[in-house]
Amino acid sequence: MRIDKRDWKVPAGLLGLCIFSFGLLIPSLGFYWDDWPVLLTRHIQGLAGYWTFYQHDRPVSAWTYVVTIPLLGDNPIAWQLFTLALRWLTAVIFWFCLILLWPGRRREMALAASLFVIYPVFTQQFISVAYSQHWICYLLFAISLAAMVKGWRSPRWYWPLTTVGVSTALLGLMTMEYFAGLELVRPLLLWILASEGEGNTRKKLKIVLRHWLPYLVGLVVFFTWRFFLLNFPGEAANSPFLLYEMLRNPVSGGVHFLQLALQDFVYLFLPAWAKTVSPTEIDLTNRFALFSWAMAILAITGSYFFLRWYGRSTGEQDSPSSTPGWAWTAVLLGISMILLGILPVWLTDRQVIVGMYSDRFALPAMMGTSLVIVGLLGVFEITWKKQILLVSLLVGLAVGQHLRIANDFRWARIQQERFYWQLYWRAPWIEPKTAIMAYAEILPKMGLYSTASGINLIYAGQKDSSALDYWFFSISRPFSYRMAELLHGSKIKNTFRNYTFETNPNNSLVVFYEPDKADCLRVLTQADGLDPALQAEVVRALPITNLARIRPQPAPGRFPSENIFGPEPDHGWCYFFEKADLARQLQDWQQVAALGDQAREKGFSLANGQSNTPQEWLPFIEGYAHTGRWQDAGELSQSALEKEPKMGPRLCELWDDLSARVSNNEEANRIQGVLHCKE
Repeated sequence: MRIDKRDWKVPAGLLGLCIFSFGLLIPSLGFYWDDWPVLLTRHIQGLAGYWTFYQHDRPVSAWTYVVTIPLLGDNPIAWQLFTLALRWLTAVIFWFCLILLWPGRRREMALAASLFVIYPVFTQQFISVAYSQHWICYLLFAISLAAMVKGWRSPRWYWPLTTVGVSTALLGLMTMEYFAGLELVRPLLLWILASEGEGNTRKKLKIVLRHWLPYLVGLVVFFTWRFFLLNFPGEAANSPFLLYEMLRNPVSGGVHFLQLALQDFVYLFLPAWAKTVSPTEIDLTNRFALFSWAMAILAITGSYFFLRWYGRSTGEQDSPSSTPGWAWTAVLLGISMILLGILPVWLTDRQVIVGMYSDRFALPAMMGTSLVIVGLLGVFEITWKKQILLVSLLVGLAVGQHLRIANDFRWARIQQERFYWQLYWRAPWIEPKTAIMAYAEILPKMGLYSTASGINLIYAGQKDSSALDYWFFSISRPFSYRMAELLHGSKIKNTFRNYTFETNPNNSLVVFYEPDKADCLRVLTQADGLDPALQAEVVRALPITNLARIRPQPAPGRFPSENIFGPEPDHGWCYFFEKADLARQLQDWQQVAALGDQAREKGFSLANGQSNTPQEWLPFIEGYAHTGRWQDAGELSQSALEKEPKMGPRLCELWDDLSARVSNNEEANRIQGVLHCKE
């Protein structure tokens, strides 16, 4: 069969859905989670470093970055567009495969492709560098599947298409095993094709086996390579732990497997869609929420009229399915694609619903879920108008959800940029082999190694080395159990893939960055032990923080990349605070006071919402005291105490120290009295 020009309306419609769902905020998006170590590898190890980076689990997958990194570099917009294009192409190829499979069901396949391209179960599209690999492999599988079906439909092209199909399937599998389970769907598709012809069941089975055999050989080659020939430097990643458990304990292991499968299966159809209409997303005071709902309504309307227009162009009758058997076939095929697609995940004792980033495991099931929904519409003999109305409603709701998720990622980028630029302002240079610690992960859509990668991208000057100069640690895990050892000098170590980090505990900086509680990043000292905002675990770690790791001048050529970290923000409150805190470290009190004056001239005060964290005014109190400006120091101290009464002990400790260090301790004593420190 040939693709009619009327059919090319569908790829155009799918592109429109991609743009509406994922493209509108691309200029405001950045890098997230697993994107960061990929970028770090480019900068400190070059393209050759990717082969080492992936050697412990997917040694072939390095090729994707060897090809794409030279083209896309550090440009977040380019990466977002590239990964979105991969998603769109995957949907187009799947649609092409389905209309080859069911040429008389063009309308229904347009519905299935529309659902697939926006299916709301996968919420991490905007982690573009990392998920480019997933979509490359998904696209390779789709091409392979389409080549197989086209090879059946066009016998004279069978061997060239089979060669393409087996090659792309094997390349995708060896790059990433996410879609290995879907390989077992092939005989089902071939059976559907064989069922169109005449002959008994035995004859059809032989034909199916003959067509499947080249792909089965490719699958066997992959499993042989993956499980028997591939030697990992450490423990094999993604091992089928649950499979081994089921072999040892069939009953308990089988029950556990069944539970994982049922929970994920239900999630794909109910909670995944329920999230698109969550009551918490209805906020009439939130302008972006209103915008997302407006776009959802526009997507519903546009999808409805587009699908009606396309349906009429196919010439198919506007009536319920005349062959419910087809609909049941679609449902059963869809269920098989779901179960087989997620099967490798379940066998590793993981599932879609557990873990912050685990919905990526649902990627192989998305086409199956779309087919099930479209098939069920046919099973219940719903008219075409009602089918497109229901699908358009689902599509619009998913578009709205993806926009709100995109906005979350936009805010995550803003918080990243604020953190990294504030760190650079406070610490223009940090001595190599420094551990940076906070209570817990401090940035959304990230991880400890992601934040560590960003810090290395700012400061690290090493090349061709797997020993990193900086790492970011969470004090709450696992250091809360090791703090006694660290305080006694035990080494701080960490490994991530091929990267290592090791240093002494006194080469550490303890930081506080919780934008919901304070305005700016703070590098802590032992004097902050009475800060009421700090967790007990952080206070315990303060003895190892060492401000001597910070130098006031950046290393030559080391400046945050605007592509990666965004342009330097305007010099607002946090700039003045960070620079004043750095000047306080250097005991440049004139500079601290001058920065305080500049900040106050711009309207910053404890009454200003942008600068209302009392702890952030402590450097200015010290600066004014050391320069003899007692009235300014006293007024700021009183305002800080009024703003946060729990700051009393910290302020009194500060003035105790000042009274011992400044020449006019009578004024210091007077202010202590005003603060009721002597009571």
